[in-house]
Amino acid sequence: MLDAMRQTMGSDGSALIGIDLDKDAGLIEAAYNDAAGVTAEFTLNLLARLNREIGSNFDLDGFRHHAVYARERGRIETFLISQRAQRVQVGDKDVDFAEGEAMQVEYSCKYTDA
Repeated sequence: MLDAMRQTMGSDGSALIGIDLDKDAGLIEAAYNDAAGVTAEFTLNLLARLNREIGSNFDLDGFRHHAVYARERGRIETFLISQRAQRVQVGDKDVDFAEGEAMQVEYSCKYTDA
């Protein structure tokens, strides 16, 4: 991966890498489930991009963002939860979602030196 980055950026390119430390689960979950809904908008944008870029027909109001801290894995796991039974076209496939069904969309690993 680092080799590919170097080839893409060239010899005088640079990269900014952020590292988030392992913290209290409540603090991390509050950040990823923020009251203003900023993170939820970011997550739901995944569906908007699929609609725009490959012609899917996700109803953004049909899903809600949910993030949970998996302490044993040291990561936030982000899901989009179907708000109702629904069928979505993704490319040439129909995908059925049950009410309450979770779609895994992100892992955000937290650094610890343990």
